[in-house]
Amino acid sequence: MVFTAHSKGHVVVDYYGQNGQVIIPPYGGIFEFKHAVTTKIRNDNEEQTHSICQCMIRSKKEAEFIRNHPLFDIGIFENSTTPLSLDGSTVQRAVEIWNKVSSWDKSQVIQVAKGRTDMRDKMGLEIFKLRKALALSMATQAMEESNDVTLKKSKGMMIESMMKS
Repeated sequence: MVFTAHSKGHVVVDYYGQNGQVIIPPYGGIFEFKHAVTTKIRNDNEEQTHSICQCMIRSKKEAEFIRNHPLFDIGIFENSTTPLSLDGSTVQRAVEIWNKVSSWDKSQVIQVAKGRTDMRDKMGLEIFKLRKALALSMATQAMEESNDVTLKKSKGMMIESMMKS
């Protein structure tokens, strides 16, 4: 099985489980994701570079460890086409937000999720899955806001240049 991540390289060693205990990989190994491909995407005046790295897993126990990792489906994917369909910036933002949300206690996660209209149907999830859904939701919103600001800036620059001419 091949797992992929959005970066030039990625290493998975261990992680904290749902109860705060350290989960160590089977057979005491580390998982090194090696650079596979870098693509350049051009949008209007911008050029973005996205790198994908991959790790080959041969053991069912190791695959299960990766699937249970908190960043699975946020920054690490089992389907090699999934990262290509996602914006690399959104994935990076989701990982950053996950790191922040994972430090919150249960009541903070529930409070923030309750305040978000897109999370109301997910309130029945167990806390670990709710954290993941919240991180993805917050990352998507942050990227949409970032795109709006960029769009407004470029429109403003266009209007300024038109006024000068």
